[in-house]
Amino acid sequence: MIKVLLTTSFPPYRGGISHYLYETFKNYPFKNELVVITQTPEFIQPEEDLSIFKDVVRSKYLPLKGKFYRLDFYFKILKFFILNFKRIDYIYTESLIPTTIFSYLYKIFSPSTRLITFAYGTDINIIDPYIKRKTRFVCILKKFLLNRVDRIITISSYTEKILKSITKTDVRIISPIYSKERFKDKKHIKKDKIKIITVAQLTPRKGHLYVLKALSLLKEKIDFVYYMVGSGWFKDVIEKKIENYGLKDRVFIKTNLKNFEVVNLYKESDIFILTPYYYRGDFEGFGIVYLEAGAYKLPIIATGSGGSRDILIDGFNSVLVKEKDYIELSEEIYNLSTDHIKREILSENGFKISFYKKGDYKELIF
Repeated sequence: MIKVLLTTSFPPYRGGISHYLYETFKNYPFKNELVVITQTPEFIQPEEDLSIFKDVVRSKYLPLKGKFYRLDFYFKILKFFILNFKRIDYIYTESLIPTTIFSYLYKIFSPSTRLITFAYGTDINIIDPYIKRKTRFVCILKKFLLNRVDRIITISSYTEKILKSITKTDVRIISPIYSKERFKDKKHIKKDKIKIITVAQLTPRKGHLYVLKALSLLKEKIDFVYYMVGSGWFKDVIEKKIENYGLKDRVFIKTNLKNFEVVNLYKESDIFILTPYYYRGDFEGFGIVYLEAGAYKLPIIATGSGGSRDILIDGFNSVLVKEKDYIELSEEIYNLSTDHIKREILSENGFKISFYKKGDYKELIF
């Protein structure tokens, strides 16, 4: 029999969900039976070992390039289903629309196939007033699908609670894990120039603008350099704010970096900041990047938004501030920048938390 994972995000695409799925299925006992069909284009070479899977079928096109950029991805899914009719025993989907729709239709004609969906973000936020007002039919469709899959896999107690309020389907948690090299020997010594880093998509809800506003208050108080690692449609807005705040010589946006380049920036940095907030129905499902920052012994400043409180403990491995409160954020950046002992304590505890794990691949087989 064949297992198949349908996902828009998989290596070499860098991102929390891509890393999460790869690490989860890397330890899957039937990975040599698993076919991955992904939107990630075939002309970009991954750093990860994808030969451990039976096959990885990738798209011809980059995401968001062209009006019909996803048609090739959908066609590959439908073709695979037709050629392997009644030969698939497990289908894993990373999104409700459209991959779970395709999979549900397949299951109608192949009832013995187990359908498992990963749900951890806006896909599950179907009761929010803003979302309902804008896309009522889509919310109804999502709820319909959530009630017809065999199992739902989510990533945090926060998302688990939401799912259990909207569906009676069996919900299990497999939390993310960061299992790459850990920077064990890092020490937070007293420094004149503080290096700060954020690794996240450039979107409004990640809170980049509030970090910039906080840093603009510190220009005369501390010597710092700030790296924003990521890409996204919000980049132009961020660049304008950097210029408006007079931070062009201190703030640098880094896009399209290879994994080893991101690792090098982590190793050079002294503080990790990511201050997301609830934005039009979108929220932080877990915050995999906090585990990554902890693995490189970085003290964390965050908001504790969404599911991130599973791993962020205020005063233990992180400093939590109120969402959108740039004044409090500015004060905490200053405090951590000038207190290398506190940075050392938070980073040591963050390193321990980076081993956090709840649930495993066993939830994928039943």
